[in-house]
Amino acid sequence: MADTLTPYLNMLAWAVVPQLVSSVLQRVWYSYSYRVDSLKPQPGSLKYRLHYNRIYVLVVGLYLLYTIYEANANLKPNYYQLLNLDPRTITTQHLRKAWKQFSIAYHPDKNSSPQAEAIFIVLTRAYETLSDPVKRQAYERFGPSVEGWGNHVVTARDYTLVGVRDAASFYAGTGLVLIIFNILGKAQFAKYWRFVAFFSLAC
Repeated sequence: MADTLTPYLNMLAWAVVPQLVSSVLQRVWYSYSYRVDSLKPQPGSLKYRLHYNRIYVLVVGLYLLYTIYEANANLKPNYYQLLNLDPRTITTQHLRKAWKQFSIAYHPDKNSSPQAEAIFIVLTRAYETLSDPVKRQAYERFGPSVEGWGNHVVTARDYTLVGVRDAASFYAGTGLVLIIFNILGKAQFAKYWRFVAFFSLAC
């Protein structure tokens, strides 16, 4: 549930946080830069909007760098990386050899490390996925979410139908959120390019 809501919460944060932080920073800056209230640029004035826009661009840039860093920090290695395999040159022999090496190293009966069992389970899942041609193709197309689609998803057609359904749900929800933000006047910064990026990804 949390993973499903994360993209929408991120969009909400992008619509609210930069504007809120920019307004606060502008007030703080004015309180130190203009000791006399009558000298402060008034809301709605050209100078006030110019200052706000500059602060907003700075906040958006820093927030973008933060989200990129956070995404990279939370990015988990894929199954090929876990087994130290190159997806472009992988063969059945390479896969079996890598699995044998890692299973010996992390099998709970041979490794007393507290993390060994958890690592072994993940490696087993990786091997089972990559050794099944249908599941491997689905994994490459739709990512690790295929592991949670249940035992009833077996054939390539099953995986495609579930994958397309999930993708359609995501883009429909994202498009609805963008439309709502547009109606409410939120997240107007780069609105055109946001819609261009959305339709480019969806198509």
